[in-house]
Amino acid sequence: LQHLATDRGASPNTIRNYREALKEYTRERVPLDWAMTQNNLGNALVSLPCASRGEIAHNVRAAVACYEAALEVFTHPLPFMQAVVPGVIVAPLDSAMM
Repeated sequence: LQHLATDRGASPNTIRNYREALKEYTRERVPLDWAMTQNNLGNALVSLPCASRGEIAHNVRAAVACYEAALEVFTHPLPFMQAVVPGVIVAPLDSAMM
């Protein structure tokens, strides 16, 4: 699904497809796939073209919720975690682990 986001950002179809994928990739059945899909949905939400600041704020809040959900699975400091979860979420984790 990641290939659905373009250089111009994600499309509403991208968001819909990730949300549909989360119905199949449940946390109970495939937790890592679920977490990666949550992360990808967050990335798509922040790259979605927006018409207003309110729309941007809404998408960012939704993206942070996705990243936080992904972190429910990625609870251990894994080397690839910084590549998976944006620095805005990883930075507070790094300082908390020191």
